[in-house]
This record gives sequence, C-alpha cells and structure tokens, in this order.
Amino acid sequence: MPARPLALALVLAPVAALADVCAGSADLAQGVIVTYASGGHDTFTADARRPGVVVQEGEIGGRSLGRVELGQGYVYLSATDPEGRVVRYDYDTLPANLPLPQPGGEWEAVAVVSAGGASSTERQTHHFGPEGTLTIGDCTWPLVEVTVTWPGDAETRYWFPGIGISVSAGEQVTAITPAALAP
Repeated sequence: MPARPLALALVLAPVAALADVCAGSADLAQGVIVTYASGGHDTFTADARRPGVVVQEGEIGGRSLGRVELGQGYVYLSATDPEGRVVRYDYDTLPANLPLPQPGGEWEAVAVVSAGGASSTERQTHHFGPEGTLTIGDCTWPLVEVTVTWPGDAETRYWFPGIGISVSAGEQVTAITPAALAP
C-alpha cells in the first residue's frame, strides 16, 4: 500500500485569536489558514472547478509539507509530497457525492489507490464519532471526530462542518483564520 501523507497532528486547545473573526465555509473560496503550536500551518481552499474538493497545503518553517485534495473536506482524494510523488484515491463517485460525517455514523468504501504507476484496492471504514467543539478566542466551531481505518492502519481527523475542512489529530491548533485577514 502506498504511504500516507505526513500529516500535521493537533490536540484541540483554546487560545487567543482575533476577536469576532470566525472562519466559516464562505471563507474557503479565498482560503482558511489553520495554525499549529508547532509553528506550521495548513491553508485550505475550495477548488472552484471541482465541487466538493478542498485543497490543503501545509507549510512549516517556510518549507512545503505537500498538498492534499480532500473530498467533502475530509476524504483523501490525492496526496502530493514535497518531492512531487502523488498518491490518488478513487471512490468511483464525484467528490460532492461523498457522504458528510454524521455523529455516530459510519461509511464503508473501497478505494482504488494509485501511486508510482501501480494500483490496488483498499477497503476503508470511516467512523464518525461524537460531535464536539473547538473554542479559540471568541470563536467556537462544532467538530466531528472521523477515524478512517484501512488494512493495518488508521488515522483520526477532526472535521469542522461549519467550515468544511478537517485537520489531523494530535497537535495543538492555535488559530483558524480566513486567509483574507491573515497578516
């Protein structure tokens, strides 16, 4: 199986943010920046040409961490590492038709995974945990924990339905900012 993209992880914790400026789904057209305590950040942008696709581009210390395309903001469609190696995931449906996480629900899928000229199928289970919240400054966002399992491994992400993005679990989020307001 092709390697998964290295993901910045996060542990959700409240910290100060710009007062009364809460990122939402309308901000995805210009971008939403998620900043982490590690010093890295991800920029999420809606792909205007492909409904249901959100592009995540990571950076730390001025270095690219790669690019990920996410269906409905949480399902891997492709991952490109900084050296340009690409892994693609095909679920045999349009990204806009992928299911949205419902707390307590589950979605099973078979993806065709392609990398380096080779393809294989991969059975995945997307388990949607309970709804929670993240508060940073004056902003509170609902979130749903999404755990994706595939043979031999798993990954947990936090999906923000009010924004339409997800971030990897494990590292502290310090800000979620509309790109239009970023310094």
